[in-house]
Amino acid sequence: MRNFFNNKYIVILLSFYAVWILGVPYIFSKTLPQVCENITYNSDYEIDIKKPQLYLNVIPTAKFKAQEISVKLKNSDDYTKIDNFSVSIR
Repeated sequence: MRNFFNNKYIVILLSFYAVWILGVPYIFSKTLPQVCENITYNSDYEIDIKKPQLYLNVIPTAKFKAQEISVKLKNSDDYTKIDNFSVSIR
């Protein structure tokens, strides 16, 4: 009976880390373009993020990368562009 409880907790822990390391980054990369589209629709800025990627580790560390981030004011030609963006959060 004791071995059953130990296996149950191991399965729960491994499932949590699988969702944390694989599921959350996948959902993030699929929903971020939708979020940018909604911000663009509801504000005076056009935001475009190309190839967003999120990396999560077992230790609470996150790394966000994007090939290009651009922000443009809708009423003018002024814009900001960041190439090869990368930030680590611990």
